[in-house]
This record gives sequence, structure tokens and C-alpha cells, in this order.
Amino acid sequence: MIYLDNAATTRMYDEVIDIEKDFEKKYFANPSALHSFGMEVENKVKEAREIVASNINSNSNEIYFTKGATESNNIIINSFAGVNNKALTTKLEHSSVIDAFENSNFKKIGFINNDEFGFLDLKDLEEKIDKETKLVSIIYVQNEISTIQNIKKYLK
Repeated sequence: MIYLDNAATTRMYDEVIDIEKDFEKKYFANPSALHSFGMEVENKVKEAREIVASNINSNSNEIYFTKGATESNNIIINSFAGVNNKALTTKLEHSSVIDAFENSNFKKIGFINNDEFGFLDLKDLEEKIDKETKLVSIIYVQNEISTIQNIKKYLK
């Protein structure tokens, strides 16, 4: 079989599936539980946080694990929402981002224009951002047209 929808999901390597299966058999307890099985899983979660943090040069207390992108997007967007706050995003965001913004309570949500290739209009971003803007959400790699934004350019 040839699978061509890797923008939606990608099959894991067999080796990863085997490791995950073995892990799930051994470490199945609730990491918040106070019994030894739970504490063992909690230690594995802490260890995973430390591995991720060291690979991205951050602190382990800055690493949060979620079930997926939709949950992550909702947490971030809603943590910045507020009746006095504005947000900016792109017209090319993942549907979970658009849905989260539509269901949030921002004072205003603005959309940054893009060109015909999906790259952001930097001048439009500069014109729309102001002191009330608490969140700017820009998809780094667009999941349908594969545009890769030059984020460093926007941070200047």
C-alpha cells in the first residue's frame, strides 16, 4: 500500500511501535497515583520531560504532554483569551486553531494576509499588531500546501 496523506498523520516505525507496546504493558498505571506503580510511571514522565527539554534547550518544567495538536492549541489560545485582549492569526491555520479562536473570548481576532504561495505579509502583520495583541499564532509548516514560514524574519 502507498499512503500519501502524511500531512494528516504518518505511520510509526515498527521499532517505535514495539517499544511503545512493551512500555504500555509495563507502565500502565496512573502517574498521579500514590502507589508504587503510579510513582514509577510518574518518574518515567519526568524522565521524558527531561529528555525533551535537553533536546530543545529548555527547562523540564516548561514541557507539557497533551493528547495532540488540537488539545495543545486549545490550551494555548484559551490561556491568552480575555475580553480586553486581541489576537492575530493567519488565514491558513490548522482547523483546530481556527476553531479554538472561534470559541474563545478575545476582544478581537485579526487575520494576517498572505501571498499566493501562503507566505505571510510582514507589512500587514506590523500594521495589525498593537499593545492589546496578546497572542500571534502563525502556523510554521502549513499542513495542506507545505509553506514553511520564515519565523525568524517575523521576530525582528
